[in-house]
Amino acid sequence: VNALYAMNWTGLSTMLLHAIENVLTTPTLTTRPVAIPSFIRPTNGATSTGGHELDSLDGRLMNVQGRFGNLYASHTVRMSASDPTNASRWYEFSLNGWPSSGQNPGLVQAGTVAIGNDTHMFMPAIGVNSQRDIAMVYTRSSPNGVADYVASSRRASDAPGTMGAPQLLPAS
Repeated sequence: VNALYAMNWTGLSTMLLHAIENVLTTPTLTTRPVAIPSFIRPTNGATSTGGHELDSLDGRLMNVQGRFGNLYASHTVRMSASDPTNASRWYEFSLNGWPSSGQNPGLVQAGTVAIGNDTHMFMPAIGVNSQRDIAMVYTRSSPNGVADYVASSRRASDAPGTMGAPQLLPAS
């Protein structure tokens, strides 16, 4: 497909997928909404040691990767209306040959990585390998821990929407 892809969320249960075709000649923008599991905007301040707060940004998509005709994306969300702790949400979308196929893109799977207990997961980035395994890295913080660099992964054969437990990465 001769297209450049981008996406952003609009509202709290819709992702907008954008395709720009003919980028070098006569650019044409096509946008399609795709329903996603609803979420709550993240808490801006993630708690850290000594009563400090870390800026968890505003829930924007941190990266989007295209592979195998699918798009993979991640962002920060809030656990729930009653729990201000942040979590990392990820998505896989099938393009279905869109925009040139006449079919619309759709959500394949989505998942949320969260621990709760005042432990924030935020600023995620996602990637997929040649075996369709997905990995996500993100920041973890809590009143008992300064920002840690953690990762989760899933094999293509894992149940849809699931991601492994967060693993602490070595400090640099």
